[in-house]
Amino acid sequence: MTRNEGAIEERFKTAIELRDSERFDDAIEKFTQILAMAPTRRAPILGVMGHIYYKQRAFDKALECYTEAVLLSPRSELGSLGLFHTLWDMGRERDAFAEAKRFLKLQDSDEYFLMIEEMRDAFIDAGIDPSSFKRPD
Repeated sequence: MTRNEGAIEERFKTAIELRDSERFDDAIEKFTQILAMAPTRRAPILGVMGHIYYKQRAFDKALECYTEAVLLSPRSELGSLGLFHTLWDMGRERDAFAEAKRFLKLQDSDEYFLMIEEMRDAFIDAGIDPSSFKRPD
């Protein structure tokens, strides 16, 4: 491990500890530092930052993080689910459904189909037919 990799790992560990202790602003600061040091790890770090912003109900910031994370890593189930829930909680149900469909065209997801079943009534209330979600071939 190089010196830079060691510094990144140490900052990452600290950032996770800060997140887990709900010191969200401090965690975001650390993750932002890591982004500058480790651009190849951008997608997963943005996913974690999106989750922190989501927990803070800072949906605009969560949306920015998750959107970029999904663009960088389109097959990231966690990134896609984070984006889905952020859009949903922002009242953008149609965009949330579009994200779910985008992801499910790429790969299967038990997590998505469980969520679709659990949210069946909400989907119907939003005018979306839950049966329109199909598992990829």
